[in-house]
Amino acid sequence: GSPEKISELHEHTDKVDSIQFCHSGERFVSGSRDGTARIWKLHLRQRWRCILLNMSATLPGAELVSEEESYFKPKVTMVAWDRHDNTVVTAVNNHLLKVWNSYTGQLLHILKGHEAEVFVLEPHPFDARIILSAGH
Repeated sequence: GSPEKISELHEHTDKVDSIQFCHSGERFVSGSRDGTARIWKLHLRQRWRCILLNMSATLPGAELVSEEESYFKPKVTMVAWDRHDNTVVTAVNNHLLKVWNSYTGQLLHILKGHEAEVFVLEPHPFDARIILSAGH
């Protein structure tokens, strides 16, 4: 048979540029230009529920944002799952990678070091602590 649309989700307010199923196939993550990623799971009666990941989130005890940073509009450029589906990594257009608990949506880590936007995220096939990232 031919492919057919079974659902259309409207929670993002701008274009979705990245999307990826978790390894178990039970959930997927979508990343959008609206500054959010969402972790989706199909629940009873074919209803989708999602956990919101807001790219403006900071870690507890983080420094206050400068005035210039407060005008910055974050966009998700790429998403990826770790090998065991416990965390989601999002690449943000401010050159940061953010690591999230995929079950609660809690921001766990912010990884710095890129000098340009990241468009490639590749998790290690065995070690959930390792992910490759590349940008241009």
